[in-house]
Amino acid sequence: MIPYYIVLQVMLALGLGLDMWYITDKQIILIFKLFIVIEVLYLTALVLVKAAILCFFLRIFPDHKFRIVVKCTMVFNALIWVGFFIFVFFQTQPFSLFWNGWQQKKGHLILTGFTNFTLPLAGINLVLDIWMLILPMTQLWGMGLKLKKKLGVISMFSVGIFIVLQLSLRFEFANL
Repeated sequence: MIPYYIVLQVMLALGLGLDMWYITDKQIILIFKLFIVIEVLYLTALVLVKAAILCFFLRIFPDHKFRIVVKCTMVFNALIWVGFFIFVFFQTQPFSLFWNGWQQKKGHLILTGFTNFTLPLAGINLVLDIWMLILPMTQLWGMGLKLKKKLGVISMFSVGIFIVLQLSLRFEFANL
């Protein structure tokens, strides 16, 4: 996340958040170019956090079938990264349209739009988050712990439910 923060600070210094009439054309173009970097860094951080959690599951749960499911989830997580990484670089045709498109008035150009990137990514991540909340619960019920300890461990793993609820509410109240 440190590179993400650094790039974001550079974008803010260039004028991100200001009215485009107050910054130069070169600043606008550079902000759009850095926005591509931000997209890739965000997506990479998101996938790596999920991969770390899945590796943690592999470390603490020894069940063979569960480990296969977790490894399949890791592959799916990696495929999400590959798919959206490719999408970042093909969301505009030609690619330079991403940073020059605001200057174009006509032509045969393809621009998929930012919403076409963010909504599918958010939806897939919501489903994957729910799946990753369910995964450890299946193992915890089978452990030889007393009910009180099981509920304590499950409540610890369930903190992520608040994040899932927050993301769901963002979908509900988004003005798209």
